[in-house]
Amino acid sequence: MTDREKTGRAQSKPSPAERLLIVEDDQYLRDEIMRVLSRRTRYLADAAGSGEEALPMAEQQHYDLLITDVRMPGIDGIELLARLKESQPSLACIVITAFADEEATIRALRLGANDYIRKPFSIHDLINAIDRQVMVLRLRKEAERSRRFLEGLVRSVDAGVVAIDSRNRVAGINAAALEILQLNEDDAFGLEAGKIFQFEGGEAALELLNELGGKRARVLERELIIRQAGLPITYRISATAIRDQSGQQLGTVLLFNDVSQLIQSQKLRAWKDLARTVAHEIKNPLTPIKLSAQQLRTAKDAGVQALEGQFDTAIANIIKNADRLDTLAREFSRFGRLPEPMLEPLEISSVLEEAVAVFKTSAAEQGIDINIDLAADLPKISGDREALLRMATNLLSNAIDAMPEGGKLTVSTAVSKEGMVLLRFADTGTGIEEEVRDRLFLPYVTSKPGGTGLGLVVVKEVVNSHDGEISVDSRPHEGTTITISL
Repeated sequence: MTDREKTGRAQSKPSPAERLLIVEDDQYLRDEIMRVLSRRTRYLADAAGSGEEALPMAEQQHYDLLITDVRMPGIDGIELLARLKESQPSLACIVITAFADEEATIRALRLGANDYIRKPFSIHDLINAIDRQVMVLRLRKEAERSRRFLEGLVRSVDAGVVAIDSRNRVAGINAAALEILQLNEDDAFGLEAGKIFQFEGGEAALELLNELGGKRARVLERELIIRQAGLPITYRISATAIRDQSGQQLGTVLLFNDVSQLIQSQKLRAWKDLARTVAHEIKNPLTPIKLSAQQLRTAKDAGVQALEGQFDTAIANIIKNADRLDTLAREFSRFGRLPEPMLEPLEISSVLEEAVAVFKTSAAEQGIDINIDLAADLPKISGDREALLRMATNLLSNAIDAMPEGGKLTVSTAVSKEGMVLLRFADTGTGIEEEVRDRLFLPYVTSKPGGTGLGLVVVKEVVNSHDGEISVDSRPHEGTTITISL
């Protein structure tokens, strides 16, 4: 029976996609291998008696696994492997050697052979070796399919995606990220992470990477403004740590989302709310002012005695409501003209103690216990004392207003692992509803009846002017904790 006939028998059975090429100059051994493969396995297999015969077969047919004798006249197994690897780099190979062919075996392994089997061998050993290599091939194909799928998925998303490996170098980047960061694909791969943020404000993204590496957190976020075509675009950068089961960080994925329109929409909605609320706030005192003026006119027409009876009440009402309008105007004036901070080294503990002292007595009268827990040897910060005092005062006022039936307010400080000074304002008050919490730092968003919603906007501006961060942890009826890092 010829080799081609034996090949036909191997192909006649349903078989997996992997295709084998058997190259052996010993016809008996070659026929025996083909016979066993056709009877005991489902692999597709072709056979050749020499390297010269195998080369044109490999040009016409793609093979996944080459099984070749090392020693053959003419083109031997090592040369055959080298030439086939040029056109098929992914070709797996098992070499058949004799005990005396150790040097040739080493050469074959260096050229990319995956395994070897020595003569004499049992067919069982050969099939096991083939099965192992086929399993590896399938795993590689599956991994490659997954990689292509993920690459296609990443390419298709509008967000910018950058993968950073454990050496802190760019391991992957999609087209959106290349456009955002104004990079060339060929130059970006392998680049140090710090070098992809060589633009104004880019150090914030690098700080985010460094901060993530020093924490056990899986995800950190920060907003970053990047100028594109001369226009400032706000991106929310999410840094996600990729860790193994032991917690060792293997790399980081950065996600860039354009939130400019979202922020603009939130601002527009906030200012619409502001316009409605301002109109309402102005209308409230204007109505009694108008009524009081009308009463004075009516009393004047009725005579001096009627005028005297109405005069004091009407004037007092006009003055009271004019004061309300003045207060509203001054709040907006302060909001619109927040001064630039005058930074100097200062002890934040003294600022907090001064702010707490303002509220200590009035809070106690309302059944609120204010505790202050300041860390010893807290490092000085670079800050504007008046601005930070205004920030602390606003936060304390909000916390007290959130506890109309009394409660506990704790003001504390600490130093984070990254060397940041942390300020915490924790109350046991009413908490903040989720729909309000998402827009808490926008103008005129408030959970307090009669509140202007500008207090936390001022707090946010002060924190931003000190290059700090602010976070809110709150649940309805469970209290609120506001943490500021400076």
